[in-house]
Amino acid sequence: MRLSTILNEGTDNLYHATSPHAALKILVDKQFKLTSNIGNDVETAKQYKDYEYYLSTTRSKVGDYHQRVYKQGLIMNLDGRWINQRYPVKPIDYWDRMWFNKETGATHTDRTSEAEDRVFSKEPTMPITPLQEIHVFWQEDANPDWNFIVRRIFIEAKKQGIGIWLYDDPKQWMAQNKAKAISIADAKERLQGQEKPSWGMKREDKYLNAWLELYYKKSTAELSDYGKKQYRELWGWGDLSQGFGNDLRNASKPNSHGYDAATKIRQIMRQQRLQTPADFIEFIKKKWEPIKDREHEAEMAAWRKKKEQEKQAANEDYDWEQDEGMDFVNPLPTIKDTTIWDVVDKVDEVLMDKSGQGYESSEQYAKTMTAMRNKYGVIRHIPLSQVICTEKYLDPEKIDAVRQGTSARSSSEYPVVIKYNNKYYAVDGNHRIVAAYLNGTGTVEVQILDADRLLQ
Repeated sequence: MRLSTILNEGTDNLYHATSPHAALKILVDKQFKLTSNIGNDVETAKQYKDYEYYLSTTRSKVGDYHQRVYKQGLIMNLDGRWINQRYPVKPIDYWDRMWFNKETGATHTDRTSEAEDRVFSKEPTMPITPLQEIHVFWQEDANPDWNFIVRRIFIEAKKQGIGIWLYDDPKQWMAQNKAKAISIADAKERLQGQEKPSWGMKREDKYLNAWLELYYKKSTAELSDYGKKQYRELWGWGDLSQGFGNDLRNASKPNSHGYDAATKIRQIMRQQRLQTPADFIEFIKKKWEPIKDREHEAEMAAWRKKKEQEKQAANEDYDWEQDEGMDFVNPLPTIKDTTIWDVVDKVDEVLMDKSGQGYESSEQYAKTMTAMRNKYGVIRHIPLSQVICTEKYLDPEKIDAVRQGTSARSSSEYPVVIKYNNKYYAVDGNHRIVAAYLNGTGTVEVQILDADRLLQ
């Protein structure tokens, strides 16, 4: 065999090490679920062409990859020839023999190389057709709660005509010395135990499923609570791509939470030709922008209709000019009394005293107050659910202008909030805060003046 063939194809025999839980899943489903590269820069760098899925195997049954066992282990022997005819197989030394290099500070200097061969695929699954044998290492004092799993593996393997052997000596197991395997009678005795009803009930990954909702659903009314939360975060602050990429990476392995959801997302990314998690998020955002605008218009119309009905019920003539445009009822909680304004006045007095400036003019006063608020205020995002507004009626045109980015420049860069008795009162910027709420944002960036501290 030529050297190029040895380096670029798997050998006639390949070995796949996995857990008992994963092995049983493979046998029951009659397929291998493959690991994905998407969301992981390190794995993407090792990707072969446009084959984004892979199965990790080795060409040696006694390599480093199989020596990391404690009281149990499982190796599946695969037909390398069958695989080579259908899938590209490439050698990978994932850790680049770093444990062999003392300069890295590695302590496991007895290791040499993982000798990993990756079977690459364009699809997330591979049939178990090449599975020839299963070798299980199981000490007597291994976790007894898993006995039923190993027992089921034996049953499934026998039903499918796959040879399976059990060992209690790790060396004989790695060598696959069938003469030293435990007899069927001893295996039955050793693998006693009751099945745990909770096994196999894998937690549904709500976070990745929320992204799937945003891809498939067409209105916020159709979204689950997690879907609505993710929707709000689309219009919030911060870069979502890193967290989303981490979620995809953590769900890339077949037995990880959210694997099925992550696989669907990767299929969508391939269909839509989206290269990165950031591309996917931008795709979702563009889809929802017109929906958000339509729902906002409907919401505004509903508020206007409600206000008109309230005035008509009070036998008032409805006049849009009557309240000088202030006809939009604030959807957020508003103050019940005016005592907070006494607190605001006291805070302003303290800030003016600290400035050392006099009251020469209203213009000078406003300039000084802005400077002192900037000095003693803290800029921070706070949940909208914690904000208490000080204006009950607002101008819808101003709110629309804020949402469209066409509003006139405000005297303060951020809405001003007074923190008093652990509550946040919006004393300036009510329209901007409500605009953030109507945009579906869960938080709002404000300037906080801590009255409890300033008034000590």
